[in-house]
Parts: sequence; C-alpha cells; structure tokens
Amino acid sequence: MTSRDLYSLHCKGFTFEIRDGTLFVGPASRLTDEIKSLIKQHKQEIIELLKGPIDEKEAKQWLIGDTKAIMIDWPQGALIASQGTPLFTAYRQVSDAVDAAFDGTREQFLAALQRYETALMRIKEAFQKGQRICQQ
Repeated sequence: MTSRDLYSLHCKGFTFEIRDGTLFVGPASRLTDEIKSLIKQHKQEIIELLKGPIDEKEAKQWLIGDTKAIMIDWPQGALIASQGTPLFTAYRQVSDAVDAAFDGTREQFLAALQRYETALMRIKEAFQKGQRICQQ
C-alpha cells in the first residue's frame, strides 16, 4: 500500500480516520468485498501512512488533483457569486484548514481535503440550482 493507493481510495470517495489506534474507513455502505479485503490486508500500512507526515510535493499533487476534478465543469462565476455568504465563509475556513494541514499528517490532510471538496461542491450545486448565494 502506497500513499498513491491511499489517495486513489480518497478519490473514490472514501474517508479515513484513526481513533484510539483503530482505523475507520467510510462510508461503510460503499465498501465492497474487494476494498474491505484490501484494507484488511494492508491495515497496518494504511495506519502508518495516515499517521506519517505529508510532504509538500505530495500534498500539492493531491490538492491539484482534487481541484482539477471539481473544476472540470465548474460554473463560471460561482465562487465570486458566493462571496459574503455562509457558503463562502465555510469555503474560506476549510481552505485555511487545508493550508494548515500541509504541516500535518496524511490523515489530517485528507480530512481537510475532504472538507474542502465538500465546500466547493456545495457552492457549485447552489449556483447550478439557481439558488441565491449572494447576499444583497
């Protein structure tokens, strides 16, 4: 199991958390037998990878990869239209958390990256639905 494999699972929508030395991977409903077997077989390696520091190059690659995937069909003006709203505030907070996570572990960085993706997707969805996301 490599950090690239870990990121690949992240890209498939899986989240990782270590609590009291126990690895939690979710969402459980999406865990196929194949993925469960992979995780079970490499559990200790995954824990070690998650606990390990993320280097700047790796973090930048992951961030760029996620941002590119989100921006493929990004509606022009969506982020600007959200300025001054709770959606934009949440985006800024998670963006700052991603910046701070550059100095943390892979687990911390992946968690921050997941929140960043979610914030961007909420802005995108609201904009595409025509919801008022600008404060007037």
